[in-house]
Amino acid sequence: MSEKANHHTFAQLGLRHITDAVLGLLVDHPEGLSNVQVAEALGLKSSTSGGHRNYVTWSILSALVEEGRVEKTADRRPLYRVANLQDPSA
Repeated sequence: MSEKANHHTFAQLGLRHITDAVLGLLVDHPEGLSNVQVAEALGLKSSTSGGHRNYVTWSILSALVEEGRVEKTADRRPLYRVANLQDPSA
């Protein structure tokens, strides 16, 4: 395997682990969490320099919304929750 392919493989594996961690966290919080809460809980909170705070978690949450795996509320400060999560009390 070339060094370039190896870097790509590691990056994709890392992305999968972070995505799984985001989904697991949202399953544990069916009421929903904000991007900031997700970033803080997973230790991925970024600095304010550069103008894009918590971009890693925001990007992953946005991709999960596009895939239909996560729902985003329409609030000014949206919450994210797992789509189609069955209510165990129902």
